[in-house]
Amino acid sequence: MDFQLVIFIKAPVPGKVKTRLVPPLTFEQAAGAYKGWAQDLYKRFSSLKSLKVQIAYKPHADFPTPEWLNPKKLLFGGLLEEIPFFLQKGKNLGERLNHAFNHTFKEGSKAAVIIGSDSPGLPLAYIKEAFHALNKADLVLGPSLDGGYYLVALKHGVESLKLFKNVIWSSSFVLEKTLENAKKLNLKVHLLPEYFDIDEPNDLQFLNL
Repeated sequence: MDFQLVIFIKAPVPGKVKTRLVPPLTFEQAAGAYKGWAQDLYKRFSSLKSLKVQIAYKPHADFPTPEWLNPKKLLFGGLLEEIPFFLQKGKNLGERLNHAFNHTFKEGSKAAVIIGSDSPGLPLAYIKEAFHALNKADLVLGPSLDGGYYLVALKHGVESLKLFKNVIWSSSFVLEKTLENAKKLNLKVHLLPEYFDIDEPNDLQFLNL
């Protein structure tokens, strides 16, 4: 199968990212932490030669492209390789996910795995398991401890807009409602191990694990 990994990333602007972590963090600290998490994820996963990685990007005037993720790789002839990305589109997360899946499928991918950028240290083993599971499953979800998910993966042909219909994002019922929709669509589902994402001040405790 032709797989693609997509990482959802926002421009790391103070006051625009991870604002629910303020307080105890300042806006600058929250944005700085988020920037570090995103850079680490991209560095780790883009270094895998067997994996095609793209960024679904939400830009800002201060960071119009995701080149801040670094490092740019020096190629033969002195050329610099640009970070592959496309812009996020949609009024809510469900629409943005739907757009990202459709974008990758139009490029020829047979299946796609999407992760966020606020789960520091996300194990590579979970990504590999998602890819492997897509050989048989239609949908793979990585449950997060807050009732959402840190990863969602689909095969080409799954009606993603229907999958995310009526999901109340940022609630504790995101996973539950998505699974309910998947059942209605008769999708074969594979669940990954639970992991955390950092949204609220209490989540900061996971960084000390």
